[in-house]
Amino acid sequence: MKAEEKGTRVKERHSALCVEEAEDVVKELRALLAKTGIALPSRQL
Repeated sequence: MKAEEKGTRVKERHSALCVEEAEDVVKELRALLAKTGIALPSRQL
């Protein structure tokens, strides 16, 4: 595997982990807001 390909895969994996973490944070924030009576519209993707 070329160094460029390996670097690209590392970046792709890092990006995927960031997206997963962001999704978890959004879920937590929505849950906390819901406890206070605030409901955000959901995005259906």
